[in-house]
Amino acid sequence: MPLIIGCSHGAHLAPKVARLLKQPYSGMRTRIFPDGELYAKFQATVKGKDIILVQSFYGSINDCLMEVIFAAHTARELGAKKITLLAPYFPYLRQDKRFHAGETVS
Repeated sequence: MPLIIGCSHGAHLAPKVARLLKQPYSGMRTRIFPDGELYAKFQATVKGKDIILVQSFYGSINDCLMEVIFAAHTARELGAKKITLLAPYFPYLRQDKRFHAGETVS
């Protein structure tokens, strides 16, 4: 039975996913420090659980990406059994080749 966890930009979607799947839901507490760094904390125990992180990458996509990376890393450190990302849109998957010299593949 997976635990559905809503990251900051997935908090609107995660409870709906949990209801549809008939699975438990929990949020994450997040805030931004004055220097711009992220604070994030799980509101439920993840040890030994399969978790599904829900994050939508609208707005500041780089901040959203860092949040989900930190969440997944922390979940692994705290003993989550399996970590899955549910993302309705995932950034940086559109350009798969270089079109002009010196350009990054994003």
